[in-house]
Amino acid sequence: MIKTVAVIGAGQMGAGIAQVSAQAGMKVLLGDVSMELAEKAKDKIAKGLSKLVEKGKVEAALAASTVANLHAFSDHAALAEADLVIEAATEREDIKVFDPDHAHGRILARSTAFHRHSLLQSGAADEAGGGHPRPCHVDLHD
Repeated sequence: MIKTVAVIGAGQMGAGIAQVSAQAGMKVLLGDVSMELAEKAKDKIAKGLSKLVEKGKVEAALAASTVANLHAFSDHAALAEADLVIEAATEREDIKVFDPDHAHGRILARSTAFHRHSLLQSGAADEAGGGHPRPCHVDLHD
């Protein structure tokens, strides 16, 4: 069972993936190239949830638990804690590079077109999927 999800890339797509995962009750590690960007995305999610609470579309308890499930990171060593790693970063190779030591035994899903085949060929990941041209669907619940 997947309990901890790491999302690399805290932009619009990554933040959306992180929010949905956190709302589903999973611990979410949300990362970007700097802690500042990761924290900024977490704050933006919290503000968006607050607005939904004000409009009566989301219960305050769900919003609070969602934010509590979000944890910002900027060091890929945090990936060691994740059961599932979702890469949703911009199309820059320097951002998309994973250290195979941090990915070993993890399920990896890529939401973008760039593929670093050396990671897949190294056997670092148990499973891997790419969002382009075919989406990778991972059931997050038993």
